[in-house]
Amino acid sequence: MGGTRRQSGFEFSTVVLVVMCLISLK
Repeated sequence: MGGTRRQSGFEFSTVVLVVMCLISLK
């Protein structure tokens, strides 16, 4: 597999978006 960096970056972005959503809900 040669797309580990892309997957890692995408997952990180998703996590950040989820965290921001949770903060907005709170």
